[in-house]
Amino acid sequence: MKITFLNHASFVLEDKNFKLCCDPYLFGSAFNNGWNLLKEENHEKQLKNLTHIFYSHEHPDHFAIPFLKSINSEDRSNITIIYQETLDRRVKKFCEGIGYNFLELKDKLSIKLNKDISITCGKVPFYDSWINFKIKDLNILNVNDCMLENPNLINEIHQTLNRKIDILFTQFSYASYAPTKDSRLQLAKNQFEALKKQDKLIKPKFTVPFASFIYYSNVENKFMN
Repeated sequence: MKITFLNHASFVLEDKNFKLCCDPYLFGSAFNNGWNLLKEENHEKQLKNLTHIFYSHEHPDHFAIPFLKSINSEDRSNITIIYQETLDRRVKKFCEGIGYNFLELKDKLSIKLNKDISITCGKVPFYDSWINFKIKDLNILNVNDCMLENPNLINEIHQTLNRKIDILFTQFSYASYAPTKDSRLQLAKNQFEALKKQDKLIKPKFTVPFASFIYYSNVENKFMN
């Protein structure tokens, strides 16, 4: 198993006959030109021969439509989009409409992608999701932007999976508008405490802080940098 970090909240998991990318937001702006990546890189080599793309939620710094449209139309039928089951199914309809295969994940139900890899996805209020990749004896948990300040939510994930987590991916910064220095300091403190709770309750071998490599790029929010 090979893990390659790309940018912001995106990494690639690669095994034989399997290559999955999580939340590829790799170029351009997001949130109505309010966010940009700290640095854009050319990831063409790392993205060759993708078999799957997983999206945790619909925010444009995760579900980046320009990325999906940048893949050659003839290659899209070789890629399966993986996403939580929703009532409106608008992500499913959109992805299938531009030529991708689609796999809906029922809440907390484990499924096998092949004989060596199984995945479990869980919903977190209000729209986010976490995913566990069980790859042979390796367990990777990506909680991404999930709001897990409440320890009960962390314990629910831990009890659902009931397995030792080797690697935990989680965001290290906040994604909220904070108009004052004091409010920014408080949000940063809250996020740090949430990260510590996750580490304490889930007890992974390794914690990887990510999903925060952006800067505020609009005249209305650049003061937050």
